[in-house]
Amino acid sequence: MLYQWTANYAGYIIVNVQSSTTSNQYIQVTWTSNGINYSNKITVGDTGTAVFPVLPANNVQITIANTNLLNGATATVNITYIY
Repeated sequence: MLYQWTANYAGYIIVNVQSSTTSNQYIQVTWTSNGINYSNKITVGDTGTAVFPVLPANNVQITIANTNLLNGATATVNITYIY
């Protein structure tokens, strides 16, 4: 899954993921601010919450994926942006 939006203010992104089909999930947040690329990745397993600091940027991307090579997964995702 890929989510993309604009962060108008510095703040935090809280991502909560719940899955019943895989225990290999991770969340990656990337963005560019003032010409500097940022990328943070946190492994959350089958259920977990990750918190990422973010600066103002118009290209914030949140990727939720897993390391299963052959099988996909289903997940319930909640994303909160606090500024």
